[in-house]
Amino acid sequence: MAHGAAAVPKIPPGFVVGAKAVLRTAEGKRLRRVIVASDAPPAATEPVRRLAREHAVTLVEVPSSSELGRFCGLPRPVAAAAQVA
Repeated sequence: MAHGAAAVPKIPPGFVVGAKAVLRTAEGKRLRRVIVASDAPPAATEPVRRLAREHAVTLVEVPSSSELGRFCGLPRPVAAAAQVA
């Protein structure tokens, strides 16, 4: 990697990251599980929680958005992510 070049995030295969991306993806693909961060703002997570309930998708909560961001390979907090089928 060139000096000073930013690393490309390593989002796990089959995952979408971010509350808006999860909501958009749900329109066209089957979600296997939805992950939300307990400490994320309700304005970001409640629509995702509602989506999981309405579509009977497994909902997993993690303690922090920073932890979810690290799982997703990002150097920033993430409110929600989903695994697609």
